[in-house]
Amino acid sequence: MMSISRVSIAACGPLLLGVATITQGATDWVNMTVYHTNQANYSAEDIADMNTADVLGDLEFTIRAKIIPVECSSPERAKAAPWDCENPEQDASNLAVTKLIISVKQQAIAQYCPCNVHEGIYTCKSRNGTECGAVGAITVMDFLGHVYDPSRFTKSTPSYEWYAMNTLRRYGTTGMWYSTLGSAQCAPGMDTTISGVPCSWRVVEVVKRVARTCSDAVQIAAVSSASSGCFDRCPQPTNQSSPCWVDCYFSTLLGPDSAHNISLPSAGMPITTIVAAWDAPFNSVDKSKGGCPSI
Repeated sequence: MMSISRVSIAACGPLLLGVATITQGATDWVNMTVYHTNQANYSAEDIADMNTADVLGDLEFTIRAKIIPVECSSPERAKAAPWDCENPEQDASNLAVTKLIISVKQQAIAQYCPCNVHEGIYTCKSRNGTECGAVGAITVMDFLGHVYDPSRFTKSTPSYEWYAMNTLRRYGTTGMWYSTLGSAQCAPGMDTTISGVPCSWRVVEVVKRVARTCSDAVQIAAVSSASSGCFDRCPQPTNQSSPCWVDCYFSTLLGPDSAHNISLPSAGMPITTIVAAWDAPFNSVDKSKGGCPSI
């Protein structure tokens, strides 16, 4: 019999913070629901040497992508933010978002490593000279906090950087990113109930994969409905590359002061509303309910 419990990630290793909702059985293996954004030409169940996230972790990644048209609008700006401007998981034309359930050996959870694709091949690299964990985990804040440190922000800091920083504070403080090394993946059919099994993670189920254009549309519709007509006042109300559209999106989502100040937690839209918009594409194919077709 499986039971639902809230397990402190800190209990799995000294590097890990926050909590994650997982399904825990009688062994040291736990089931975790994760999300992965990447190009649809890669297999939905393949997350070997790749990064995944929990709901808030992938929301931080997805929301931050909305600054890219402004952030990467010039070579100088693009060079300063390669994690967004040179990242095919952010700007490729065929992006998909996959919801998966993975089973993880708790004792294997350790140092998170960023995993990126280059010339079609995914690889993970260690951080700070520390060996990658078989399964890595980190809060988004711990990974990106030094990039968007509010102590260096001033009134002259571009609004898109304020938006990224406020998105990180809102969604990345407890949002988690994960890494799963291919060398630690269980072989198909391997019995993980056996003590000392020589692997650390496996994919239990691909729940659903949707086009990111569809999931984005659902999220944007939720923001637009709360915008008090802001988008309609833009010269190009549906042009997501325009500064006006970007400003409307983030001022609605994070609050009207988010372009040049630290947003109050109560400003903008409730996290629960955005999480509901994130979940809807995976829960249905009914467009009227925010559902998306599987791809």
